Formats: sequence, structure tokens, C-alpha cells
Amino acid sequence: IEDIGKSEIKSFASPSTVARACLENAGVRTTYMNNVDLFNELQKSQQGIADFTYITQSAGNTQMATIFQEIDMTSARWTDEMDVTNFNKVTMFDTLPLGELPIIADKGPVTDIAFTEYAEEVQIVTRGGKSNLSRQAIINDSFGAFALANRKLAESYIYTIEKGVYDKLVSNPTMKDSKALFHNDHHNLGTAALSSTSLSAAKTALMRMVDANSREIGRPGKFLIVTSEH
Repeated sequence: IEDIGKSEIKSFASPSTVARACLENAGVRTTYMNNVDLFNELQKSQQGIADFTYITQSAGNTQMATIFQEIDMTSARWTDEMDVTNFNKVTMFDTLPLGELPIIADKGPVTDIAFTEYAEEVQIVTRGGKSNLSRQAIINDSFGAFALANRKLAESYIYTIEKGVYDKLVSNPTMKDSKALFHNDHHNLGTAALSSTSLSAAKTALMRMVDANSREIGRPGKFLIVTSEH
């Protein structure tokens, strides 16, 4: 069935072709069966229906993986991924910038540098859905509706991630220092409408952004994120 799966998935064959191959592989002769007969016989064959399900699921997953690669997620340009092993709250640790390094005198001792850790908490949730290949689609011998449903699921997956990321950004969440992400104390909050003047001021403000030790980070902005109105 592995060989059947590879060949049928590659060509994304019609449902009847896949059903016929699965039944033949299960020892059922299908030479004179029409599409209705194929579907009815498929329901009786435990191996046949298992193989058919495996192939169509693999085909759907392959199609959606291709769609994922085609769609550009803008949030992926300025965010990072991390592995999470469970649904409990997970604390992400990092170290703050060290700031200016001390001068070492000739033959003098090397000063120990203290690394300051900071942490933020994240928690994952499960979202999802599934598309089904109906009895009518099998009898009509069409993968079209199935392929369309998979595309819509893939697009919904991308939309869900994008919306979640930007909703979190716009919500201005509270950070571990009990202050909002965008806050006057962080030197990253402005109120002026977007213009060449305010953009220049924002670039300067970003360079003066401070870490949890109130030290300027000194990193220039890389992305300008605006609403569709701009």
C-alpha cells in the first residue's frame, strides 16, 4: 500500500482510482464495479477503507504542506519559533545585554561579569479542523471539493497564526516587569500620527529603548508594522 500511496498521491488521482487500488490490494476484484459499487464494497473491506483513508489523508497533508509554503506569513519575518512540550505555562528565559565591558588593566585581574536573567511566560492551545471526502464526492469521482476544502483549511491555519500574533502585539500585553510592552519607561511609546517626522522620532526612540536594567539596548528598528489604513 505504501507504493500505491506514493503513486496516487503524486498524481492526486480520482477517488475511484484510489478506491479500486485499495480494494484490489485487499484481494477484492473490481473489474466490473461502477463507482457506487466501489464505494459500497469499500465500506465492507476493513483493509480497503483503512488504506483509502491513509492515502487520502496523506494526499491532503501533502497538499496543505505545499500550500503552507506558498503563503507568505508576514509575522514570520519578525518573530521566532520555539519548541513547547506540553500545555502548561512555559517560562522563556534569556539574559539581558551586558552593557559596556570593563577595562582590564595590564596584568590585572579579569572582572567577573554577572549575567542577569529575565523571563516571560507563554502557554499554547490547540486549534484545528478537518475536511472529509463525502460519499457523494467519491461516487461523483471528484477530488475537487476535497482539494478546495484542504486549501481553505490551510488558509485558515495561516490566518489563525497571523491574527493571533498581531492581536497579541496590538493588545500591548503586560511584561514581566509589570509594565506594558509599549510603555514610556521602555522608551518605545509614541502618540503622534505616522509621518516622516514621527517615523524619524520612532527610530530614535527605538535606539533608546531600555532593558529590564534600564540600560539602552541601542538596536535600530528593522520592520515598520502598520494597519491597512496606512
